[in-house]
Amino acid sequence: MRRRKPRSTQGVSSAESDVYKRQLRRLLGVKSEGKTKQERIVKIKKGELLLVNIGSTSTGANVLDCKAEAITLQLLGPVCTEIGETIALSRRVANWRLIGWGEIIKVYPCLLYTSPSPRDLSTSRMPSSA
Repeated sequence: MRRRKPRSTQGVSSAESDVYKRQLRRLLGVKSEGKTKQERIVKIKKGELLLVNIGSTSTGANVLDCKAEAITLQLLGPVCTEIGETIALSRRVANWRLIGWGEIIKVYPCLLYTSPSPRDLSTSRMPSSA
């Protein structure tokens, strides 16, 4: 059994993350035509688009790198997450279907959402009489 890393106390807005992955063997809820067994799941490939559920947030993710037990994902939207959080991985097969799950092992912070805006530093445009 894999030992879990302690969770951090602060979430990070992430644009990219490394994930320790576990993939299902068979597709849930879909049967192959003329067969009684469920369809086998093809391994995750580099360049593939996945749906990632992190907590209550769903976003698309491109697979940047794929190794035996880990994948690197580029998230299409910012997600507030932390190391050790469990995620669900889905692939489009007619509809989005669960193909596996994972645990975040490294987070690359998203600077776009952590830097102050130039508008935050300027003075207010509201007239003083308002």
